[in-house]
Amino acid sequence: LKRIFILCEEMQQVLHDAKPDMKAKFSYVRFLISLSFLVGIFESVNWINLVLQGIQISVLHCHETLVAFKMKLELWHAKLEKKFVLQWTWTELTEFFLQKTKRKKRKLPYGESDMKIGCGVRYGGGRRS
Repeated sequence: LKRIFILCEEMQQVLHDAKPDMKAKFSYVRFLISLSFLVGIFESVNWINLVLQGIQISVLHCHETLVAFKMKLELWHAKLEKKFVLQWTWTELTEFFLQKTKRKKRKLPYGESDMKIGCGVRYGGGRRS
């Protein structure tokens, strides 16, 4: 999905003869915003999938990872409702998780404290970072 978003112009050329109605969608801003939003969601789900398939992962670790991800989705939804920019760092999400669960701050795995999640567009706008 991310590659399709990145290669929008090439997709327009490919779809020019085959499906002209689909070609037009790749020039609509609303379609591109929706596509970028889906790219952000699928990248997050893919990251969770890779974490859960890691070496020597316990059921407890999987449960904690999924609970944290669910809370991150709740934060994402709250930001979307307030029409905030849909981008944040893992540090911000972890602080939200720790605040909600009242746990002590832990080091994030794999040095991903600065990894960005989301599509980086303002709801109703057209900026992509």
